[in-house]
Amino acid sequence: MQTSIQECRLILRQLKDVSGITETQLNVTSIEELFAFCVNASPQLIERLHITGHDAGGQQHLLSFTFQSSIVNSQKTAE
Repeated sequence: MQTSIQECRLILRQLKDVSGITETQLNVTSIEELFAFCVNASPQLIERLHITGHDAGGQQHLLSFTFQSSIVNSQKTAE
C-alpha cells in the first residue's frame, strides 16, 4: 500500500472585539489553493494545518503544523 493523503485542513483564527478569538476551518485540495488562501487570508490568520492520511502500512496519521502568523504588508513606502 502506498502513502495517501485523505484531507488537508487549515484552521484559521480571527480576533473579534465582542466574541474574542474565533477559529474556522477550511479544506484545501491543492498546494496552489493553500498558497492562494495564505496570501489572501487577512484578517484571518493561519493557525494550524492538519494533514490526515495513511502510511505505507495502512496506519492512519494526523500531521499538525502550527504557525506563528502575522500580517506583513509587502508594499514599499516612498522615501
